[in-house]
Amino acid sequence: MPEIVKQLKKLRRPERLLWAVGLFEGEGSFDVKVSNVTHTYGHYHYESLRMQLSSTDKDVLERFHSYVTIGSFNGPYSDSRDLTRKPYWHWSASGPKAIALARKFIPFLGARRTETFDKLMENHPSWK
Repeated sequence: MPEIVKQLKKLRRPERLLWAVGLFEGEGSFDVKVSNVTHTYGHYHYESLRMQLSSTDKDVLERFHSYVTIGSFNGPYSDSRDLTRKPYWHWSASGPKAIALARKFIPFLGARRTETFDKLMENHPSWK
């Protein structure tokens, strides 16, 4: 039995995961979220894996967010450089929860997204 079929059989709602993966494959991205925080005890620099996705279709991002159950969903935003563009909404998740979600997505993502995830994880061994 192919590995993907085995993975799907482990899931309670595989159709939701696959729908979310398909949307992320087409519109989403992985990158590094950089946080610089200053406290009374000093300045701290944090980096974490971030998954993000934007769309002009609010209902689509609301569904995505309800399926993955992590991250933040915000908007609408406008492009101040071009007011003729539609408003858009944005979803993002970072840190250990994003890594866990990404690992669920990886078996179903294409080569480009998988390579990006693998390189980010390789360059940040502390994330594992």
